[in-house]
Amino acid sequence: PVEHDHLKAYQRYLEAANQGYADAQSNLGFLYQVGYGVIKDEAKAVEWYKKATERGHIYAHCNLGFMYDRGVGDHSQAVEWHQKAVNQGHDDAQLNLGNSYKDGHGVTQDYAKALDLFRKAGDQGNEVALFNLGAMYHSGRGVKQDDSKAFEWYQKSAKEGYADAQYYMGIAFRDGDGVTQDYLQAEEWFQKAADQGDAESQYILGVMYQNGHGSIQDYSKAIELYQKAAEQNHILAQYALGLMYENGNGTSKDISRAMEWWRKAASSGHDEAQELLGKYQNNPQVYFV
Repeated sequence: PVEHDHLKAYQRYLEAANQGYADAQSNLGFLYQVGYGVIKDEAKAVEWYKKATERGHIYAHCNLGFMYDRGVGDHSQAVEWHQKAVNQGHDDAQLNLGNSYKDGHGVTQDYAKALDLFRKAGDQGNEVALFNLGAMYHSGRGVKQDDSKAFEWYQKSAKEGYADAQYYMGIAFRDGDGVTQDYLQAEEWFQKAADQGDAESQYILGVMYQNGHGSIQDYSKAIELYQKAAEQNHILAQYALGLMYENGNGTSKDISRAMEWWRKAASSGHDEAQELLGKYQNNPQVYFV
């Protein structure tokens, strides 16, 4: 049914696009860009986006810049399209152009311009731009390094729902970076990021529940969180989950399941997981100890 809806959308947009409607042309470009309802075709996506830009469509300018940034064209072309959308006040374009200046892609690297563009996008509530401001203060790129200011920007981004910022808020409260250490606050922010599927936050929250940092010690919650992160191929979570099964913490002791997770971690280069696999494979009697 979803594919059928995409096909219907394509047919509807195509009819309107051929009549010169800029919104339809831009939407058609997006369908070709991602392959909804049609075979993915970046050349056709660019073609339709350009038709929409000729009619002043701001999102088409922004999406063209994004595509050129991702290799359809070159970075200098991306900058041109970002700038056109920036001139119309588009926050995603401000973010993208800020990234170009931050990284020196298509333009001479200029942290001051990057900061200015991130602030403009941040003033419009762009959560990624707010996060980038935090990252620049955290690293001291273009500004004096300042953990307190980094925290302020991360907090603004986190409140807009950005998972990466919520993760860094958790780190800040856990470690006392730019703020008073507070495990309960750390747990709260890690939970918000974990709920959005952030594997690193799921793993760290699992460690906190396992060790009783923040809330009371809860092995069952630790296993649940390790499992979620491990299923996203988080190596440390895979190793930790194996240990929980080995020791019977929060679950029945199960060496076979422990070894399953250690194999996954070992295949990604985790040395301790490889050592434990060797221990049980070379000494099968320890299964029953």
